[in-house]
Amino acid sequence: MSKLLALPTLLLLLLASTAVDARVIKRMQHRRALFDVAAACKTTSYPLLCQSLPADSASLKDLTSTVVSAAADKAKEAQDEAAKLMAEPETSNTVSQSLGVCRANFDSAVDSLRGAAKNLKEAASHADLMSNLSAATAFVETCNDAFAERGLKSPVAKTTELLGKLVSNCLDLGSALQ
Repeated sequence: MSKLLALPTLLLLLLASTAVDARVIKRMQHRRALFDVAAACKTTSYPLLCQSLPADSASLKDLTSTVVSAAADKAKEAQDEAAKLMAEPETSNTVSQSLGVCRANFDSAVDSLRGAAKNLKEAASHADLMSNLSAATAFVETCNDAFAERGLKSPVAKTTELLGKLVSNCLDLGSALQ
């Protein structure tokens, strides 16, 4: 007889827990619906680029974190691209030297962007976040300068342009966090 009473009780507990879970999920979805990624991206220098990143962002901080991560990934790709071009036998010594500057600065940009990601995760000071993001901008520009100063055309120009846009968006979103 006790088994017969246990079954309805178990069913009631299961239904009650499912209803609570559904309310929690609905509340979370509502909170996410309140954050408008498109509107936040409109405040950046490159809104379409910002919106093109896969973001399941529930807040400006989440979106900023996503953009910082994308910029760090692109900086790592740029570093690998520069190293690959340096290793090609047809790359002149002068271009190779400029690529060496780029590779070192892309490495520093990766470090700065990872620092910014850590700042966001650990809720560090806004000044620390902005310092890391500003440093990443300077590192990207230094690569461009390495070619411009020698009157050379950069073989990584498209990469640095995209990386510069991503980092610019990071700065814009970071500024809005204050």
